[in-house]
This record gives sequence, C-alpha cells and structure tokens, in this order.
Amino acid sequence: MKISVDEAQQQLEEVIALAQHGDEIIISSKSGSVKLVALPNTAEKIEDRDWQSIFGVMKDQITYEEGWDAPLTSDEVKEIFG
Repeated sequence: MKISVDEAQQQLEEVIALAQHGDEIIISSKSGSVKLVALPNTAEKIEDRDWQSIFGVMKDQITYEEGWDAPLTSDEVKEIFG
C-alpha cells in the first residue's frame, strides 16, 4: 500500500495495524518515501525461546587451573609488562 503523509496521519492507527499484520506500507512525500516496518514483539520472543534453558549448557566443558585468579607478584608483573 502506498499512501501520502497526510493520508497516513489521518489513518495512523489503521496504517500501523496493517504494518503489524505484515502489509507493506510505503509513505511518500515530496522529499522521498519511507517504508513502515513492524518490529518483532521482543517480549514474546523471550518467552518463546525459553531463555532459561541455556543456563548450564557448558557445565563440565570448561576447565581451569586452580589459582588462575591469584594476584600477580611484582616480579611477575615486571616479567609480563617489562
């Protein structure tokens, strides 16, 4: 559907509803045209993908050496950074 800015202003709720249902809406003016695109409902997507199921997927897959996070001594800092 291609409409003018004036028509879009007069029928804004209808135009938005059409875009949300997947209709292609082009709003044109003297300076150019724009396409109205509906954004996905992010609240639904979070519920749909069950984001909580990703927790723990790497359990027992990652290993590290004990003490890897210990502070460096002055000599170790000098050795690394010069």
